[in-house]
Amino acid sequence: MLEWSNILPVEFVNPSGVETSVRLIHEFADVVASYTVPVDNKDLDLIAFEQMGSSMESLRLMEANATVISEYMYDMSKIRQLKIPL
Repeated sequence: MLEWSNILPVEFVNPSGVETSVRLIHEFADVVASYTVPVDNKDLDLIAFEQMGSSMESLRLMEANATVISEYMYDMSKIRQLKIPL
């Protein structure tokens, strides 16, 4: 629990306009190897299930594709392909 005190709070304004202070602990894993698959308007959970064996892997899938997913604001109809981490 001591590592929590070492993390500086981050201030941001949430969508309702209220300033909020949070402490975020998340270490991104580097994607060493991956391959790409077409999205074809599929849900992220379905892609994770089909390609990675479990819908629980959707967090790894989102992390590996964070830039493109946030760029298109989770609109899967605009995303052509995703990287599948190995």
